[in-house]
Amino acid sequence: DILPVFNSRFGSARGFEFVIVGDFKTDSLKNFIEQYIAALPAESFDNKYLYTGPSGGDEAKDILMYAGAAPRSTVNLFYQSNDVKYDYPVILQQELLQEVLKVKLRVNLREENSGVYGVGVSISSTNKPGNLIRSRVAFNCAPESAEFLIQQAQSEIRKVAADPAYFKIEFERIKTQLLDAYKKQAVKNSFWSSNLRNHFYFGLNGWNYFINYEQSLNAVTPEMISAMAKKYLVETPCIKAVLMPESSKNQS
Repeated sequence: DILPVFNSRFGSARGFEFVIVGDFKTDSLKNFIEQYIAALPAESFDNKYLYTGPSGGDEAKDILMYAGAAPRSTVNLFYQSNDVKYDYPVILQQELLQEVLKVKLRVNLREENSGVYGVGVSISSTNKPGNLIRSRVAFNCAPESAEFLIQQAQSEIRKVAADPAYFKIEFERIKTQLLDAYKKQAVKNSFWSSNLRNHFYFGLNGWNYFINYEQSLNAVTPEMISAMAKKYLVETPCIKAVLMPESSKNQS
């Protein structure tokens, strides 16, 4: 069933944007472009599509399941909303918030409470096929500690949302790390090809991410991060999904 869809969309290069990166002079590409790109079929095609999928973030949910023999629990906390504009500086803000929460949750759950070996945090957004931002906190722990550690995680999130000074030191350190990572990646062709592709595909505005990354990064403040945490975590309903071992089913 997928082949007609594939052939319809990729049977024509009309509307395609081609990104070529590398160490070359522009004029040297002319013959190759004429031979391999200009010669591609360019017939019109049906590009009418309207996304009518579900929206997220409307209500809180608790999902509890029992499976497995290992004496451990797997916890996932999801927060998702459609009220987001996928563009810079929001993309940078969510990356900084993600890294701040990683640090704060690791200190609380692992170092202070010895409840986990590690904790994962991911925050991502998109505008394809519709606007969506999703945050996820995940960790494994002893079954008897699950609820306590969930409360601790949510407490840390509220602290980040309430007080920009609470993570100011970590925030500055993370910005330095992101800038160092950018400088290392910016010399690679793969960095430019993937980010230029995303720029065109998602319809991003401006080029500051490429030519003024450090300025864009320094323009993000702790207050912006707190506001993002408040809007997309504290004020967004939580989907709490917990997997408990089968043996604990009769104990609940």
